[in-house]
Amino acid sequence: MESSGILAKGLVVRELSPLTSNWRADISLDDWLKEEGVAGIFGIDTRALVHHLR
Repeated sequence: MESSGILAKGLVVRELSPLTSNWRADISLDDWLKEEGVAGIFGIDTRALVHHLR
């Protein structure tokens, strides 16, 4: 941890890997977000989302 906690309020991704790819990782990204109370959603077409928002 380089800061006091997660600064993002949420995470939107197309695909969330269940595997940790960094050798220093103790837990998965999903579990970490849950521990920190950060909302996350996956399975979203992020390109379509950005197009809709613009």
